[in-house]
Amino acid sequence: MSRMDPPPPPPPIDSETPPVIPIEPWYQGKCITPNVGRLMEALDRERISIAEALDIEVRNIYQHFSWSFHVPLETKANDGAKTRPLTVSEMNQQMHYYNGNDVFGPSEPETRYVVEDVPYGLVLTVLLGRIVCRPALLHESGIMILSAMYGRDFMNENEILKALGLIGSGIIPRTLDDWREMAYTGSFYDKESYKELSRDTPSYAEAN
Repeated sequence: MSRMDPPPPPPPIDSETPPVIPIEPWYQGKCITPNVGRLMEALDRERISIAEALDIEVRNIYQHFSWSFHVPLETKANDGAKTRPLTVSEMNQQMHYYNGNDVFGPSEPETRYVVEDVPYGLVLTVLLGRIVCRPALLHESGIMILSAMYGRDFMNENEILKALGLIGSGIIPRTLDDWREMAYTGSFYDKESYKELSRDTPSYAEAN
């Protein structure tokens, strides 16, 4: 067999005149395939589980798409009878092909969908899951993958969480009750003030 040499490297790029890369417009809803939709549904189940542990009622992903983009929650037969719930993928296809209210996705890597939503949205979800013992493994995996792609540490970029002592060096594990106490008193150590304040709040008083 003859030896095959690798192809020559591409010519150097003048840093002052980078090549123009054409932007390909794409629709967000149209690109929510059944597989992508199932991933979104699984991510939503992690979020709902955390909310349930906190005794907070939040809308689910199906309600979000229905209320925000005016798509039905369920399919309907020809006689108008309800048949089954729509999947996230089906709801997005409805937005694109029938409602005409689909929107374009981001056109550059430094989109706020990543550089803001990951450290200030996904990271908080992961940390809340840890506090209430409802691990958000898919969320955490996504943060790690995006951090590797962008060459950044999104898990430690949230300045608000750093100030609260939730991320960064020297973190002391806290329970949900610890954070309730801190929300009332501004301190993790002023337990007497917390007990005094909590007497006027039945939901917190009953929990303690």
